[in-house]
Amino acid sequence: MAKEDTENKARLIIKTFLFANKGKKYTSKEIAHFVNSNPLGLGKYNVTSVAVTRWIKDKKGGFFRNVKMERKDGRNVWHFWVET
Repeated sequence: MAKEDTENKARLIIKTFLFANKGKKYTSKEIAHFVNSNPLGLGKYNVTSVAVTRWIKDKKGGFFRNVKMERKDGRNVWHFWVET
């Protein structure tokens, strides 16, 4: 239960970060760095860029429904953002 609670808090931080920075594109690596830097004082997270990508893609129709995503130059580098 504790791991699931931590993941839910991390997802909330990701969503808050993207909505606070509307219009700006971020890679999953940049988002993971933000979450791991503990800006909100909500505890320790060891979030990877792979986890960020997986969470957003899996919850695309629900929790992250307003988040847009695209690949960079056809590579496996994803950019995420919220349109203004």
